[in-house]
Amino acid sequence: MAFAGTGLKERRKRDGRRRISQEKHNLPFWIWIILEFEMSMPDIVGLLGAAFYLTAYALLQLRILTVDDFLVTVLNVAGGVALIYSLMWNFNLGSLISQVAWLIITVVGYARFRMISRRRAAQ
Repeated sequence: MAFAGTGLKERRKRDGRRRISQEKHNLPFWIWIILEFEMSMPDIVGLLGAAFYLTAYALLQLRILTVDDFLVTVLNVAGGVALIYSLMWNFNLGSLISQVAWLIITVVGYARFRMISRRRAAQ
């Protein structure tokens, strides 16, 4: 059962606001999305965090990078930090636990990789 008047169009009609036309104002798509959906800074940062995670995952799956590449670690850490920042405003305990665990595993995994690399180089 859908609730009447809960959608974006209904809210705009009720509030008397008009849609922002992307073509009319010649805005880049991402700016238009932010304005159209009235996104807050934590929402934007959270989306960037998700984009970082997905980029790292795609680069690994497409075999463009390997798990040993520093960029994968940077993208995972940046994604974790960005999503934790976003969760400070829109709290969800399950997501927070997941993000903190992901961040710890990434940092520990990279530190372990660096230690093993140094040992091999010393031999």
